[in-house]
Amino acid sequence: MKKRDEYFKFYPDAWLGDEKLALCRFATKGAWIDLICHMHKCDPYGYLIVNGVVLKKEEIKKMLHLDSQKHFDIIWGELLKYGIIKQNKKTGAFYSKKLLMEYEKDVSDRDGVIDDVPKATKILKRFNDVVDKQYQTDPKNWFMLNVVHSWFKNYEDVEIYFRVIEYVYEKWKDDQNMIDFIKPTVFFGKNFPKYVAESTNYKIKKKAPKVDFGGSAGFDDFKEDKRIKENK
Repeated sequence: MKKRDEYFKFYPDAWLGDEKLALCRFATKGAWIDLICHMHKCDPYGYLIVNGVVLKKEEIKKMLHLDSQKHFDIIWGELLKYGIIKQNKKTGAFYSKKLLMEYEKDVSDRDGVIDDVPKATKILKRFNDVVDKQYQTDPKNWFMLNVVHSWFKNYEDVEIYFRVIEYVYEKWKDDQNMIDFIKPTVFFGKNFPKYVAESTNYKIKKKAPKVDFGGSAGFDDFKEDKRIKENK
């Protein structure tokens, strides 16, 4: 079975038909596809962040192996001018809006029935309890539950999810660059297997919360992660 991070969907017709890219020179298009590949491998997924460091222009220039500042300025100017690369206003991190939207679509389009709603709900409620944030855990919220449920075939033990939640939260909670990414779609997103591997020796500290599967009273509607709204 192939790992999810080995590839991503690419649509030639969409690439060639993108009116913004059509306005860019060939070198800019080449640089952009390189950056997309890096974003696909970065953590959090889709953002130019490496080891918790939000990459600045000079670091991105090095990533592209461009020696000429003039050449880089032309390429970077086109990416910004035509709105091809986006920037998170809170963290300053550059990202691909289409890459994030494609991930959301990939989750939403997965076939199958969520056959263990209580388990998925319990995991999301544990997330709320640990990070002290309220995300929608209503079983009717198919998207959020499927973000978690999509890993059940690979990781059955609920303790693995609890461990990842605590491990990543403890790692990011005091990092101003990462705090904005403390949300279920990041924790249980493309890099979930990586977090599982990293947290192997982590000891769970927080006691499991009491779980009420009778509904979602008291939980705010999950909106931010269901629609990528930043910098429209």
